[in-house]
Amino acid sequence: MIHIEGASRVYRRRGRKAVAAIDQVDLRVERGEFVCVRGPSGSGKSTLLLTIGAMLRPSAGRVEVAGEQVYALGARSRAAFRAEKIGFVFQLFHLLPYLDVRANIAAASGRVGGKARDAAVDELLERVGLAGRADHLPAELSAGECQRVAVARALLHRPVLLLADEPTGNLDPRSSSAVESLFGEYRAQGGTILMVSHDRTPFEGVDRTIHLAEGRVASEPGARDT
Repeated sequence: MIHIEGASRVYRRRGRKAVAAIDQVDLRVERGEFVCVRGPSGSGKSTLLLTIGAMLRPSAGRVEVAGEQVYALGARSRAAFRAEKIGFVFQLFHLLPYLDVRANIAAASGRVGGKARDAAVDELLERVGLAGRADHLPAELSAGECQRVAVARALLHRPVLLLADEPTGNLDPRSSSAVESLFGEYRAQGGTILMVSHDRTPFEGVDRTIHLAEGRVASEPGARDT
């Protein structure tokens, strides 16, 4: 599902030393795996996630996702690939404050519309336990509810890959457990998950953990190592 070879992202500013956010990263994630990338703040976790997600071109290296070399695509084709194949879940939710829950989920529909989209949104609202909050704005929801909306939005177009950036970093234990359950459902249906986190608390269902330090893969422990 994910195959990265020698991926680097270097930032250069005039008069300052170049800084590599990620540095010669090699990574393989097989279809159906749930992999967690851990590391302290500034270790390159989010840069790696955005690079895999076809949102941040690497300075060097090769990035293949779902059999496609994503940075060999033009900007428009890459955006279409991202919309069709990848779902994103962010720590800060990125919900549109002027849209209610239903509209926030539907906003990810892309080419899907009408009755098919509405039915898919209704199904997701039931799955995330927010059918009774469909007409509420994000400001009227708890942090845990906002994150469940964000997960539903990411799953609307049935992506083959789910990328999650600190998805439970702002949540209480109960809300974190709800998000873990949603991830488990997605995984059971054949989805692949790559999640980044600095939290050492074990996350249910993770197959293996990769550690980043100063932009490099520091170690890759065995199965279910956290």
